[in-house]
Amino acid sequence: MMRVGRVSSSQPALQALAKQALSNGYRALGRYQLTPDALVDAGLMKIVEPNPRAQHPDYQNTPKGSVPRTYRWVGAVDIGSETFQINSAQDFLESPKAQEYAMASYLNELQVQMSTKNLYDFEGLKIRGKEGIITITEAGLVAASHRRGAGTVRQYLSAVIPDRGEAGRKDSTFAYDSNRVYSSLEGNRVAWFEQVETRLREFEKVSFKPKKENGP
Repeated sequence: MMRVGRVSSSQPALQALAKQALSNGYRALGRYQLTPDALVDAGLMKIVEPNPRAQHPDYQNTPKGSVPRTYRWVGAVDIGSETFQINSAQDFLESPKAQEYAMASYLNELQVQMSTKNLYDFEGLKIRGKEGIITITEAGLVAASHRRGAGTVRQYLSAVIPDRGEAGRKDSTFAYDSNRVYSSLEGNRVAWFEQVETRLREFEKVSFKPKKENGP
């Protein structure tokens, strides 16, 4: 089910995402703490050398265990009736309009990825997580995808809800137990799944109402 419309970056869900991202420890820029990969999705950057990769000088302190990439700013960016020159991190940080545009564009691209991965099929189902019951909501799915990517969110949900939620749809009180999944995971996947679950929990009650480009 496709649910893509122009997102307003002033909505509460995005403000909450920005606040959460400030402490995520990633290489990120601006009001919404967008990582280079998010800026690629938003159309402000591009990956120059996918493999092998060398770190772009605009970003420091690459997280341990990750492989650095080479990123470049695209330069001219059309934002409404204006064209901005975004050639560096400093240019981006000095342009509030560019930051708002980047976040809205990134969220729209993220929603496309979420639809492709069929994440919306899990909305309304419940999970018995490490810290209690979680109801899967659109805001939680967006926040989790923002943190770990739509693909990892899909892996988590498929592991916790292998039957795609048929039992949960028949019984609104039913909650799928995520704790049984963790014992079979190895390496970074434990941390990744925990991050997904945390985002689903922290954002389940945050309002997320995308604003359509040609409507209210």
